Amino acid sequence: MKSNCRALMFIAAALIISSVSLPAAGQETGDAGSQPIPTPETKISYNWYLSYVNGKKKGADLDEFQLRRGYINIKSKFNDWLSTRITPDLTLDREGDGKGDLKMRLKYAYVKFSMPSRGIFTKPAIEFGLVHRAWLDFEQKVNVYRSQGTMFMQRNGLFGSADKGITFMSLLGGQMDDEYRKKVNDKYAGRYGSLALGIYNGGGYHALENNRNKVFESRLTLRPLP
Repeated sequence: MKSNCRALMFIAAALIISSVSLPAAGQETGDAGSQPIPTPETKISYNWYLSYVNGKKKGADLDEFQLRRGYINIKSKFNDWLSTRITPDLTLDREGDGKGDLKMRLKYAYVKFSMPSRGIFTKPAIEFGLVHRAWLDFEQKVNVYRSQGTMFMQRNGLFGSADKGITFMSLLGGQMDDEYRKKVNDKYAGRYGSLALGIYNGGGYHALENNRNKVFESRLTLRPLP
């Protein structure tokens, strides 16, 4: 537990230091006495799932406080087209010699290239690294009833929310109006829908790559009557 905490603090400190010490991409350093160079905007947020459960699971009595998962999101925006994200994920080790320990793993670690809108494609972007997969992030953003557990697809071992690879995503036909994005949902709020497609290792962010195959995944969500 202590080593995991130290590692987490080291990652956060290293990213913050590097973010505030590097000039924004495409800007030159000035002479002494000139205006200070703008630095990347870095935001840190956190999210955790705490619970107390009492009952039975697979016939056995269950009575315990639980830390289901915990995230720390560190996002840096260097300019209008380049940003990064790193998200350590705390989870309970349920197997092996460390059974019962809290362990840290990376869920997201990617660089994002945002591109200008063109034609029907609004706010297109590419993520490269340990990225969102095409489907589950969309489902998580529109499913307002999700609380603590994993989504159905992930819970049944079909696919996860993140993987090593590359993802292209875009809104379609502009954005919904400000009232919709404020009162309903500002995620994936394309006027005529959104799409995402990508190529991934296939095992997910917490599994080894055991073959040379790659997985292609795509999603097309339409809003015919905006």
